[in-house]
Amino acid sequence: MVNTVLLRRAGLKSGEYEEHFAKNPPNASFGSYLKQADAAGVGDAVLTLPLVKKKVDVEKMKFIGKSEQMPHLPWAAKKTISKEDLLKLQDAFLSLNSSEVGRKILANAALSGIDIATDSEYDIIRKLAKEYESYTK
Repeated sequence: MVNTVLLRRAGLKSGEYEEHFAKNPPNASFGSYLKQADAAGVGDAVLTLPLVKKKVDVEKMKFIGKSEQMPHLPWAAKKTISKEDLLKLQDAFLSLNSSEVGRKILANAALSGIDIATDSEYDIIRKLAKEYESYTK
């Protein structure tokens, strides 16, 4: 969705390019680097992942467009989870911030920390979704 919005903002129209979806953001960066695609849409943190840096000379990659800063994807739980189990999961995630092992786990995921999100932090996603919808009607 975000990639489509950026392309439309740059003046490209549907049919002027081909869209293909990679299994995950690292694979998208591999496809672009290996010239299987002309460009890939990935978050800037993807190029800092050890998995990506091992296979991609990130110095040879360049950003051709950027969106507004967005929050990381949220963690969610099914509605049937008990409040007690939900709080245990939340505590486990938040505890990653305060231990050496936890900080290593976060670093390997290219994250600096985990915090409790607020709904309003995702307003930018809602705005981009509305803009995307306007292009697909």
